[in-house]
Amino acid sequence: MYVLIYEYEVGADQRSRFEKIYGSSGQWSELFRKAPGYLGTDLFRRVDETGDRYLVVDRWADEQAFRAFKASFAGEYDRFSEQTRRLYRTETVLGSLSTFSQA
Repeated sequence: MYVLIYEYEVGADQRSRFEKIYGSSGQWSELFRKAPGYLGTDLFRRVDETGDRYLVVDRWADEQAFRAFKASFAGEYDRFSEQTRRLYRTETVLGSLSTFSQA
């Protein structure tokens, strides 16, 4: 499995809209579901000292599946990314992880 993790800082006035678009059944997930190898998205909101931070975790079968999606849907991905940019103050790519098996 290949996992991408993003952190977003979202103002209180945009939380509801952000959650609808970035959640597991939101518009981003709808776009990702068009591609083989997409496994799902999880959305987390911090509940400790600040409620304005979210983690988005996108799961793919493997890195190749994600890269194939980006190649096939680049235009749509870029347009939607531009349209949703106003929903958050910052976006930080925390990293990507891949499962591995030991011999």
